[in-house]
Amino acid sequence: MSTLLTGGQPFDLTVRGGAIIGLSGSMTFRNLLVASNAWIKLASQLATVAVTGNATIEAGGGVTADGAGYAGNLGPGSGKYYSYPNDYTGGGGGYGGFGAAGGTTNSSGGMTYGSVVAPMDPGSGGGCYPAYGLGGAGGGTIRFDVTGMLLLDGRISADGGVGIGSGSGGGSGGSV
Repeated sequence: MSTLLTGGQPFDLTVRGGAIIGLSGSMTFRNLLVASNAWIKLASQLATVAVTGNATIEAGGGVTADGAGYAGNLGPGSGKYYSYPNDYTGGGGGYGGFGAAGGTTNSSGGMTYGSVVAPMDPGSGGGCYPAYGLGGAGGGTIRFDVTGMLLLDGRISADGGVGIGSGSGGGSGGSV
């Protein structure tokens, strides 16, 4: 179970002891400590985590927007799907590169989009024939602004999700 934080005045935040903090949007903190085995999970496609002081993310902990991008079959680089009796395949979502083909040339991966120099877009969903599964969601977008010092021994990620069901493509990664 996670605890949801919402906006307000900046405050110091320490996340530890296996805690999971959910953020539904952007937040500003004075100082931030994410200890080992603790996580901040971003639920929106685009979120800024601003820290006016220092931020520390210890090994084994992190900030993640995994699977917070476009849902399966959606997004500018969504994977395509192919259906034919007894053959259902979906391609992977694309973003900074093309998504992988899903076993046949008719279920191609998604197209590229976004900036190579300053990526700030959510990842696209993987393709899937809707009656037989769910394409993986793309990764979200994390903007991490720290005014003071950043000590990063842990993880900041925006990975795409896996497809669920027969012939489902995975979502593309998002942006950090």
